[in-house]
Amino acid sequence: MTVELITGFAGTPHINSDDIGAFQAGIVGPGDYALATGNQLKATMSNANTIAVQSGDAVLNGRHVHLTGTTTATVQSGTQGQKRNDKVVLRYTKNTTTGVETCSLVVIKGTNATGTPADPAHNTGSILDGVTTHDMPLYRIPIDGITVGTLVPLFNVLKPMKDVWDSLTHQLVSGLGGGIYKGGIKGGATWNNTIIFDKPFKKPPLMWCESGDVTFNAAITDITTTGFVYWIVNVMDQPNSRDVYPRWYAYGELA
Repeated sequence: MTVELITGFAGTPHINSDDIGAFQAGIVGPGDYALATGNQLKATMSNANTIAVQSGDAVLNGRHVHLTGTTTATVQSGTQGQKRNDKVVLRYTKNTTTGVETCSLVVIKGTNATGTPADPAHNTGSILDGVTTHDMPLYRIPIDGITVGTLVPLFNVLKPMKDVWDSLTHQLVSGLGGGIYKGGIKGGATWNNTIIFDKPFKKPPLMWCESGDVTFNAAITDITTTGFVYWIVNVMDQPNSRDVYPRWYAYGELA
């Protein structure tokens, strides 16, 4: 079947995790993200051999994972005179026989080194492409001898749409071109006026305009952060004046 209505009644169960995963990946992105919920997967080392990841939510290639509370995983002890980087991941797995999908907290042990240790590899294939194992890196655990260093976060927290919206300061500002000019411009005449914005912009905004009548041509020049010059030309050759209803639009970041 090439076309399927997912959010619709089909008379039989027809929605699966691939459908929901693809939908969520289309909204939040195809990668791996933590969400701004719970304790946002913050972690601490309970002791030298235990990492504790707090509550939160993650989206792995569209698959939603929920940590209801603190989840722990075991870290193997280091070796005197050796350095090692371990990697903590959320691991998605799919049983190819049963189709059952699960997720767990896993510590991938790195390789000992006397110099700068490398991070161990993790499973990078995308669930959206049908892989059966995928890892979302959460933390690097640097180990020097038997001493565990400071955890290094390896994930991004996706901001809620509300926060993204609130952070946008770009605004569309519009207005009449200095007023409605009844009978103010005769045929062949040109009029211009300096318009001052109610609020200044950080940079000269993107602007466009309209005259409101095919009889007139409108133009904008000398755009600054505080205003611009508005021009109107009556392109008709008759001597009679006509009413003008010019309008302008400015889009940019307000100061």
